[in-house]
Amino acid sequence: DSKIWVGTQDAGICIWDRAAGSFTYLTEQQGLCNANIHAILGDRWSNVWLGTSGGGACRYRPGRFEHFDAGNGLRSQFAYAVCKGDSGIWFTSDRGLSFYNYQTFRHFGAEEGFADVKCRALHLDRRGRLWIGTEGRGLAVLDTKTLAAGGSAFRFFSKRDGLAGNWIRDFAEDAPGNIWVATTDGGVSRITVNDLPSRSLAFQNFGEEAGLNDLPVSSLHFDKNGRLWLATSGGIGISQDGKMQWLGRENELAGVAVRSLAEDELGYLWFGTAGRGVGWLDLYGSSKAGISGTKSPGNFESPGDLGSTNLNGKPLNFKLFDQSDSLASANVYLLQFDQNGKLWVGSETGVDRLTLDSNRQILEVRHFGRPEGFRGIETCLNASALASDGSLWFGTVNGLTRYLPLPDSLHGGAPQPHFTGIRLFYEPLEDSPMQHWASNWGGLKQGAIFPHDQNHLGFEFFAPDFSNPEKVMYSWQLTDSENDWSPFSFRNEVSYSNLPPGDYTFKVRAKNEEGVVSEPVQTAFRIEP
Repeated sequence: DSKIWVGTQDAGICIWDRAAGSFTYLTEQQGLCNANIHAILGDRWSNVWLGTSGGGACRYRPGRFEHFDAGNGLRSQFAYAVCKGDSGIWFTSDRGLSFYNYQTFRHFGAEEGFADVKCRALHLDRRGRLWIGTEGRGLAVLDTKTLAAGGSAFRFFSKRDGLAGNWIRDFAEDAPGNIWVATTDGGVSRITVNDLPSRSLAFQNFGEEAGLNDLPVSSLHFDKNGRLWLATSGGIGISQDGKMQWLGRENELAGVAVRSLAEDELGYLWFGTAGRGVGWLDLYGSSKAGISGTKSPGNFESPGDLGSTNLNGKPLNFKLFDQSDSLASANVYLLQFDQNGKLWVGSETGVDRLTLDSNRQILEVRHFGRPEGFRGIETCLNASALASDGSLWFGTVNGLTRYLPLPDSLHGGAPQPHFTGIRLFYEPLEDSPMQHWASNWGGLKQGAIFPHDQNHLGFEFFAPDFSNPEKVMYSWQLTDSENDWSPFSFRNEVSYSNLPPGDYTFKVRAKNEEGVVSEPVQTAFRIEP
């Protein structure tokens, strides 16, 4: 991968990236067991093994996850909001705003003309203006083009200027370029922006008259038909044709607190809830309606109720998924689609990656927590972004985390299983009267034959995988006894009792965390009549 590793006598490891023209250093602060390096060796899983003087051996594993905290560049351990920029990543904390250009950090707090304030929402609009939502101090606007030219003038707006509330949770931009603001203390604002340098903005607020009284709004989403969807503590709302309506008051969605919204490529609106898992709504029905133009949702009128019908007058088509569907938690904080259409679900336990079929049913759930390298653990509300290079960024209560999709060449291929032991009536074969059939490599010697009363055999196996050994699974089959392979499981031993006379072949295969399956290994034997 165009990198040269150099071991030093007392300064750890120096890594020269020829392609990037940069150096990276690994010391005891980054986890080395000792800074005196005597040997370096790479394996097929792209791990690098380091032999040290006085500290034994340690393994450096190229992470799928890259973690940033107060120890390597952040001003705070919190990353409350994340947004993709033109040349980096914007994120916020309880100490203001920060920008990471993939090499260095730039922070904006009180000393830099912003404020040392908790910020929970970010949005970069089509004109290059960054909208920042704060906790209790309204919103701020920064022209990133001016920033690139050397300026950093922030414009601040609060309830005194006409904003609906000062506690901001989300932004959304409609087709004409209006900015919609979700608050927890005043409903929703629509902002008409014509001239950023002007300190005056045109606000139109929607609160109690729209049915949003005492309903904190946590997320906003415009669908392909220009309709505005709202996630609130009282369910899902929609503004269409100038009216505010509510979904699901006659079914399972009644009273569900919704936190997150995300639309997939097939036209399903996914929502994350507080305690009920994730779900989807079919936005367009079978018509799969496309983009309808440049209309704004207009004003909210008296709230209505869609009940159990969807927007086209058809039965409301929705689905909920929770821990019974293999989610790690039903308490959802964020939803993020990656470049391959997989849905990432953030919770207090880490992130789940959902692989979906064309009917939006879950094919596979993979959880990423601390053992898998997701050190941030608890994600923050709607704090995620997809970068242009395909990486994912997550804000957590323990810092900022980046997910790097590794190329197939770094997966190390399938784990290779081998036999570690054969048991005859639960005892090691090498300790039995049939020990002459025990191979020095853990299996059976070729041509193994057992008497009819020596017909209870057990097989033990193992497949090393230094990428994530805890995630290796096994499947097996005993031919002439079983027609199908067993389901994959974490068991690495199986026994067969009272085998009738015949010729048998036991096969086992292994699968790694990426789902890559090995070729089977096998051992044959005969039970005599």
